[in-house]
Amino acid sequence: MLHYGLDPGDPVSWLYLEDGCAYSSLDAFIRVGQRLGGVWKGLYALRILPTPVQNILYRWVARNRYRLFGVTDLCTLPEPEVQKRLLVSL
Repeated sequence: MLHYGLDPGDPVSWLYLEDGCAYSSLDAFIRVGQRLGGVWKGLYALRILPTPVQNILYRWVARNRYRLFGVTDLCTLPEPEVQKRLLVSL
């Protein structure tokens, strides 16, 4: 993550790599939403926001994610259909 200018100790940092390009923050989630399809494509509408506003929104959600979405002991694994769209075999 340091190679892309992100602090690995920062819990609000998130990195998405696609076709050799790195994306972070809300831009990364928007691109993942496009890849997942379905209702997730709706995230694309957030592109109309200026980048500084996107970054503020992303950091606010990241800091308040437990209050907004709750806390679980384990991360759930995506269904195989979703895994196929997210993971690229080498």
